Amino acid sequence: RQQLTKGEKDLFDAGVELPASYRAAMTAMQNFSPKTLADEAAIGDWLAVLEYSGGKKTAGMRAQIGLEMRAGTDRLIAYRRISAKSLVVGFADDRLIPVQQCREVAAAIPGARYVEIADTGHFGYLERPDAVNATLVEFLAS
Repeated sequence: RQQLTKGEKDLFDAGVELPASYRAAMTAMQNFSPKTLADEAAIGDWLAVLEYSGGKKTAGMRAQIGLEMRAGTDRLIAYRRISAKSLVVGFADDRLIPVQQCREVAAAIPGARYVEIADTGHFGYLERPDAVNATLVEFLAS
């Protein structure tokens, strides 16, 4: 993941503009679950959205890359001081934030609840919005 982030930083800083179709395909491969990627109709729709919606480079995007470059910083000790009721949601097929990391965060926060949603990648909230929303509503209602 560190190398991917470094590559994204290098592309951004060099002003490289990837073809929209390639950028959309790479975004889909990195962020959707194998189940969604195998669904021809669903992934076709998502590829169209990704191709249409992305590509413009902004200062906010560059700042996000900068934050990701520092992602190696261990925050688990700080998370032990969180006293608010907390929910950590893991997406089962997430390649960018693997469920093991989500479990570690949940274990570090006193009393945190961990829920893992099947058949979801990093864009799990888009792939299975009903399951994600039900999880959030149930947590907030408890």
